[in-house]
Amino acid sequence: MLKKVVMVFISFFAFALSIKALGYGNCDYSAIAKMRAYVNNVNVIYTYNGDKNLSFNITLTNITPDMYFVDTYSGKTYYYRKTKNGEITIKNYMNGLSGRYNFYANTIECKGAKIGTKYYSLPVYNYYHKYDVCKGYENYNVCKKWSKIKLTSYELAEKIRKYNEVPKEEPANVEYKMTWLDKLVAIYVKYYYIFFIAIILICGTIMIINRNKNKFKL
Repeated sequence: MLKKVVMVFISFFAFALSIKALGYGNCDYSAIAKMRAYVNNVNVIYTYNGDKNLSFNITLTNITPDMYFVDTYSGKTYYYRKTKNGEITIKNYMNGLSGRYNFYANTIECKGAKIGTKYYSLPVYNYYHKYDVCKGYENYNVCKKWSKIKLTSYELAEKIRKYNEVPKEEPANVEYKMTWLDKLVAIYVKYYYIFFIAIILICGTIMIINRNKNKFKL
């Protein structure tokens, strides 16, 4: 009996050593921190597919072989082998959807350890923005193309009616102070003909005086 116990203990010890040799159990803080840095480098970008199906595609970049991730919305798991040089596009998410990608280690020593999360939140399509009642009010929140609202068409019309009833602020009258140059120009514009006549008279007087002087010299 004792011999069997000893053999079991030796077998267990040998198995533990083999696991250690392969790298299992070496998942320390530095290894996790390194892979978390890789997750921080992952970019999540969404693109709109158009008004036909009102859906979005989400592209993730900088995926590495040391990680895999799970989409909490669909429950699907994605590995590096499914990417194209670390980039993968997941198609046809409905507008307004929010979710996250949980990332896990895909290394021998840290297999399955959670190393980070990336979140996504897609814009909500506002069906009312094309309604006639929204024409001219495209910048009003309830009439924007992407706006999360929960209204009936009647409630929407009421909001726009009330929006029109709110008095708009009149632009404040700013008093303009004239500079000395502005005043001088204003005086000239108002009395320019007087200056013009005065100049003619002065020039004429000078010419007459010069002419008389020339006569006396002769």
